[in-house]
Amino acid sequence: MMDHDRNLVFAILAVQLKGVPPTAIVEAGAVWATAPSRSLGELLVERGALREDDRVLLERLVEEAVQAHAGDSARTLKTFGGQEQVDKAFMGTLHVVSEDNIETIHVAKPAYRELPEQELSAVIETPGRYSHISEHGRGGMGRVLLVHDEHLGRDIALKELLVPGMTPGAEGTPVRQALAITARFLQEARLTGQLEHPSIVPVYELGRRQDGSLYYTMKLVRGKSLFKAIKDCANLAERLALLPHFIDLCNAIAYAHSRGIIHRDIKPDNVMVGEFGETVVLDWGIAKALGRTDYNEERIKETLLHLNLDEKIVGAKTVDGAVLGTPNYMPPEQADGRVDAIDQRSDIYSLGAVLYELLAGKPPFAGDRPSVILKHVIVDEPPSVLSIEPEAPPELEVICRTAMRKEPAARYQTAKELAAGCVRPRAAWYLLVRECFASVRPRAGTASGCERGKVHYASPLGLRVYGQQQL
Repeated sequence: MMDHDRNLVFAILAVQLKGVPPTAIVEAGAVWATAPSRSLGELLVERGALREDDRVLLERLVEEAVQAHAGDSARTLKTFGGQEQVDKAFMGTLHVVSEDNIETIHVAKPAYRELPEQELSAVIETPGRYSHISEHGRGGMGRVLLVHDEHLGRDIALKELLVPGMTPGAEGTPVRQALAITARFLQEARLTGQLEHPSIVPVYELGRRQDGSLYYTMKLVRGKSLFKAIKDCANLAERLALLPHFIDLCNAIAYAHSRGIIHRDIKPDNVMVGEFGETVVLDWGIAKALGRTDYNEERIKETLLHLNLDEKIVGAKTVDGAVLGTPNYMPPEQADGRVDAIDQRSDIYSLGAVLYELLAGKPPFAGDRPSVILKHVIVDEPPSVLSIEPEAPPELEVICRTAMRKEPAARYQTAKELAAGCVRPRAAWYLLVRECFASVRPRAGTASGCERGKVHYASPLGLRVYGQQQL
């Protein structure tokens, strides 16, 4: 009978040399753990995952490797990658329990088997279709890759769920963690894919590789985040030139709300300003679909706990590695831990916070610790935009303040209403924003002799020049 370590080495070689899917290793391993008198190889053959001649070959290789290590199977296992390779082969489902100096192997049911069948439908990846170019970002449960689609001849982004394992510092068994992570990943892919709007990144494919790992592909957006675009602005006039992107953001969120989906993490970092003027809302990783299971509720509560304790966030990140929810743009009800109270109007508050930063050049609240910012969000009103940027259009300041009311009922009730306010002529929305330099000629009909650095807002109500109104 092969001992535990020999079987683990066998599993590693079966995956690496014979391409046995880890899903098959896990299913055979679950039986092997309860009936250790049978070898893992025999169980794989029995299930059709491995040919008999391949089993014989692999077992001979294992035995030769153990003999090369003076009969020490534990040392042999370390040579072949140890626990890291075991976790990959068993998808993080294997753990050893020691009691009275006796080690017992436990292999739990793979996480994806716990999910409803309709949650698991995904196309099988065509080998060689996606060529890896570079890694764009990595988070607690996966990474984003830049790949080339060989079938269509284009570069795209690919998010992949890494083999689930134990997240340091998190609660629950590896299998329970893997189940939650898989469910969240699938929810993110499907929710994003259901949102067909010009300002929402399109999902091309949700797929599964031969080893059982999941991924989805989407449009590669080239440009910079709205956060960076705001930071790159030298003055108010340049920031106001970004207002059309904010309006696009509002319209995208309005569309999502019409489909019963709440973003819950709106912030400038999650909005891309494309090279050709497009606006794209990214990262729907903690979005909530009304009327469906919320796989992120406990995760958001855990994040708030860490933020209030000013602790490092462990495991509470999206696939990209971004922290779940950001205090400066978080609505009071979410900052206060009332997750059940989060609805479309919570997104309205976050939109208001983005508009605030666009006008003032900085977020609504400041603090040296997350807990301080959360307290401000819950209790305090943000400083007036006009107290920070006196030349900001007062009408925009009113809209911003309304969107950021503490009570949801006092805010704009829809993102569409907020977007409309930004272009409504009766609200004096400005059709032209430009910085007037000495070298620039005034437009016909505007006041002559404009001063350097002044911002002119042409509106149906007349011409406003830094707070001075000409009717």
